[in-house]
Amino acid sequence: MNKSKTRKLRLPLLSIIFSLFCLAVLYGCGNAPDSGTPPTPGAATLTLSFSANTVTFGTPVTATATLKNASGTPIPNTVVTFTADSNLVVFTNLPAAALTDTDAAATVSTDANGNASVFVNAASFDSSGATSITASASVTTGGTTSTVTSTPFGINVRGATVTINSLTLSNPTIPAYGNSSVSAAVWINGAPATVPVSVTFTSPCVANGKATLSTPVNTVSGTATSTYTDNYCASTTDLITASVSGGNNAKTTINVTLPAIKLNVSSNIATYGTPVTATATLKDSNGAAVPNTVVTFAATSNLIVFSQTTKLTDASGVASVTLDAASISSSGATSIMASAPVTTGGTTSTITSKAEGISVNGAAVTIQSLTLGSPSISSYGTTSVSALVWLNGAPATVPISVAFTSSCGNKATLDTPVTTNTATGIATSTYKDNNCASGSDMITASVTGNTKSVTITVVPPAASNIKFVSATPEIIGTKGTGASTLSQSSVVKFKVMDSNNNANPNVTVNFSLVPVSAPGGITLSSTSATSDANGEVTTAVTSGTVPTPVWVVAKVSDTILTQSNKLTITTGLPAQEFLSLSASIYNIEGLTFDGTKSTLTIIASDRMGNPVPDGTAINFITAGAQITPSCTTTNGTCSVTFTSAQYKPPNGRVKILAYTLGEKSFIDADGTNSYTTGETFYDLGDPYVDANENGQWDTGENFIPSSIAGSLACLTQPAGTPLPVSYVDAPSRQNTCNALWGSNYVRRSTVMLLSGSTAYTSSPTTVSMGALCAKTFSFWLRDINNHPMPAGSKVTLENEAIYYTSSSGATWTTTNTISGTPVSNSSDTGGTQVSLTVDGTSLLCEGVGSIPYPKGTVNMVITTPNLVKSYIPITIN
Repeated sequence: MNKSKTRKLRLPLLSIIFSLFCLAVLYGCGNAPDSGTPPTPGAATLTLSFSANTVTFGTPVTATATLKNASGTPIPNTVVTFTADSNLVVFTNLPAAALTDTDAAATVSTDANGNASVFVNAASFDSSGATSITASASVTTGGTTSTVTSTPFGINVRGATVTINSLTLSNPTIPAYGNSSVSAAVWINGAPATVPVSVTFTSPCVANGKATLSTPVNTVSGTATSTYTDNYCASTTDLITASVSGGNNAKTTINVTLPAIKLNVSSNIATYGTPVTATATLKDSNGAAVPNTVVTFAATSNLIVFSQTTKLTDASGVASVTLDAASISSSGATSIMASAPVTTGGTTSTITSKAEGISVNGAAVTIQSLTLGSPSISSYGTTSVSALVWLNGAPATVPISVAFTSSCGNKATLDTPVTTNTATGIATSTYKDNNCASGSDMITASVTGNTKSVTITVVPPAASNIKFVSATPEIIGTKGTGASTLSQSSVVKFKVMDSNNNANPNVTVNFSLVPVSAPGGITLSSTSATSDANGEVTTAVTSGTVPTPVWVVAKVSDTILTQSNKLTITTGLPAQEFLSLSASIYNIEGLTFDGTKSTLTIIASDRMGNPVPDGTAINFITAGAQITPSCTTTNGTCSVTFTSAQYKPPNGRVKILAYTLGEKSFIDADGTNSYTTGETFYDLGDPYVDANENGQWDTGENFIPSSIAGSLACLTQPAGTPLPVSYVDAPSRQNTCNALWGSNYVRRSTVMLLSGSTAYTSSPTTVSMGALCAKTFSFWLRDINNHPMPAGSKVTLENEAIYYTSSSGATWTTTNTISGTPVSNSSDTGGTQVSLTVDGTSLLCEGVGSIPYPKGTVNMVITTPNLVKSYIPITIN
């Protein structure tokens, strides 16, 4: 017997100790329970007797202790403790006894006859030997408590034979997640157990956590009953084992029905064009059909294809699809499976069928014939093309994909691929000519492993139009004097079209120039060419020495001709008088602030006023602050950034120079578009930065040596007169000109102002209204260097206190407005002007009263872009 189970019959040890303590106190105080006969003073006795002196497991003997006082009177209600000198036996209660512990020791209270009894049993099946049992009790006499102990009583201990006689199931077959009770009948020494026996239950699925069994379980009336619950062990059987310690074990098999999907095929051979039916039947763990569930069909290779890979089960749990060889060349073997999700016991899992092997065979496919609806068509015409396809020696009854091509490539179109008609085995495509212009075309139909061709006649179209396509580049440089960035030739392209507005190849085109005189020696690389497959023809124009526009005429016949767009032949060099420099803001807040920016933009054109070639480099240098060193033009313009920074001239004026290689400007008196000796031109010398703005180069000022050095004064040539006024911002270092027309650095200069942030006025700040009710006063605003305030500075009014009185004696205030704000973009010396208007006319200014005309004060507030404020008080008298 399992000791741990037996101990459940006893009171805890602390309870025993507490009871003994209480009894001792009661007796010591003379409060022992009344037994009817007072105890007689003298020595008490405790005798021990047994129903038998041999105990066998499962057949307990009774041990009785009798407690009497010295006069032989029974002592009731006294705790007697039974102990054994080994663990071979255990104590259990009698039905009428108050047993307070079980083990190798037990406590029982005496009854009215002074008797205390317990059962003594072998501790386990295999207990064997001999032991002694002693009884003891605490007795109080005359206020003194003493312990009375019996004489030890020896008994023999024998084990027992324990067997599981049978192991039965309430439900031998259960569904997945179902349960069944498991009952083990336990016998001791050949008869049903009359004492509790612990039985352990287990199974492989329990060991794997896929099932549960309540275990261990004690027998009740000789039977131990457990409950088996499946947790989807996914096994159709499980072996349950019941065992007892020191005894035998018994086994029984429980059957578990699982959800199942079964796959059947109409044939295990799939030949291309002969579909096979695959049927999946889905049932739950109770064997019932599972409807409305998605079944997925799959193969282990791509040798076959399914009509559909998923199908919903019907009311009978059945889903069917067809499968076929993937192509006519498919050959080999593969396996197919079906799978579906099934929910059992609240848990959804996917189950898969047993694989079915499929042998896959291709088919012999041939194109039996290829025929044309019309063997000859006109250019851009159409016709049908029909291919008769045989499968295994007969017209195909399954769709066969046929590819159609032609030798004209993208110059003809064909519907492709086309699938055969399953009733006739014919695949029909439509051929359309797209100006193949070859006279004939070969059409080919193809299936796997077989092709067939047929030739169609296509009548070429006649040319009906020619159009200009492009001139690359559209601007070229003059021979010998053009910019190095300009090509001196251009490729001009035309396209010949037919009556359908499509490209027409193999057509002869003649070229000529307009003007016919071709000034300066303009030439064509070829005067005729034949159109290519795209209908295109080209010729190259090579420039002469004269800048001029020119056109190319392309002619197919007297009625079919066209002219190119204008092709410009230019020097490509910026001309001095066609160079412009400007700033987005001239007066930036930069005298006391770094990092204030302005954008400088250059516009450069050649002598014809056309934009210089893209990529022309423009260089910049400055006498102060910082500037981006260069930019390259796009459409004749580009920009750089000027940024306030040190060095900052004390007067806030920064001179900037922009320059690039160009040519001196001249007056084209003879209209040849080129310089002729004797024509007036404006000489240029070394460009320099006139930092002190005195109109001449001084030592220490930066300059750029001319491309051709000179030592003459810079004048208008050949007259030798001063340069025009426009050359004041195109400075040349004195005595660096050469009096020869040609190339040099063209240049422009400008002044940037680093304006201060504190405002001043050079105008009187005390002004008079006179005998006027409204008047406007002007004030010049400037910075510390007498320059305009930074562009964007705002002027407002504060503390307006200008009053007048009416005839009634009432005091009125004027309406005051300021104009000329914000400060404009300006490089003028002296600043900018704002106007203050004081107006009392709207409210009874009558020229009478104590203050007949407006008078008082107001503050003009100037706020710069960097939020620096200046205050200028104005007094009105």
